[in-house]
Order: sequence, then structure tokens, then C-alpha cells
Amino acid sequence: MHPTESIHRYPRLLTLSFTGISTLLISFAMLNFGGALLRLLWGAFGLDRTLVGRIPGLGAVVDWIVGTDLPRASVLTALPSLLPTLSWLAIALLIGLLLRNALPTVRVSSRGLLIEFVGSWLPVGYEHLNAIRVTSDVAGERFILLTQTSGRSLTGWHRFYSLLYGLNWRPGFYITTSITGFDTLVQT
Repeated sequence: MHPTESIHRYPRLLTLSFTGISTLLISFAMLNFGGALLRLLWGAFGLDRTLVGRIPGLGAVVDWIVGTDLPRASVLTALPSLLPTLSWLAIALLIGLLLRNALPTVRVSSRGLLIEFVGSWLPVGYEHLNAIRVTSDVAGERFILLTQTSGRSLTGWHRFYSLLYGLNWRPGFYITTSITGFDTLVQT
């Protein structure tokens, strides 16, 4: 028996909220890094205030970025001061990527599943599905399934979903009861 072709998506409001949180997290980290980089460059090469007076509001932004003082240092000696903001940016990008792609669209066909990841589709044959781990809420009405695969059908990023679930390092993806046609998807 071959399953019929179908597409299972999460509600738009749910995916938009995950995308919005990811975007805000990355935007704040980028602003933090941008401010630190500007402070470093202005401290090394000096701050030219010729445009500050011409553009309304730019002076307040520049004063907010500079802070109380602008230390004078060469670029090479000040580069280590960027490490904390670069670290926060890397963590924000990792969390944003994982959060944005945590609830993928799943396409079912006779040959296997297609899992959406970063705007493209990853094919997973039925023979590569290893394990399905189920967690339910207290009432037993909502479920989170971690579907783990073997082989190289998913990316290395999918290993984090299994790690976050608390199991192992095999690649996997989440399916929750919020997806359309949850019961038919699980039965395939």
C-alpha cells in the first residue's frame, strides 16, 4: 500500500511567531556587534562628525553608540574586544536557525518524506526512518514526536534537534500535533 501524496504544514501564526523571534534575536545581536565594531573603528581612526550635524537624529545615535568615552587603540589591539559580541552573534545565529526550522513542512509521497529546511527540500526514504520518540502533555492531548533518521538524508544541523530532545546525536526532526493532518502523517 502506497500512501497518497500530501503536504502537512504548521499554522501560519505559529511559524511566523518562530520566524519573528528568530529575526528579533539575530537583529539584536547584529546591532550589538555593529555598535561594538563602530566603537572599535572610531577609537582607532577617530570619529568624523561632519555628517552628524547634517542628518537629524544622527547625533543622538552616535552619542549612544560612543557612550561615555571612546578609548584610543589600534585595530589589532582592540580586536579581542569584539570576541564577546561575535560569540553572542554566533549563538544568536545558531538559535535562530534551529528555531526557524524547528517545525518543518512535511511532504509525503510513495518514495518517502520530503522535509523542508532553509527553503529547500530534503528527501528521506522510508527505509531511513529509524525511530520515533513520543512525548505528550499531562492530559495526553498534544504530542511532540522526534523522528530520527539514519544515513545522510538530513543535515548536520538536524543532530541538534535530537540533542535538544535529550536522546542522542542522530539527525532528526520534530512533528507536533499542531501540524495539519497529524494523525494521517503519523500513520504513514
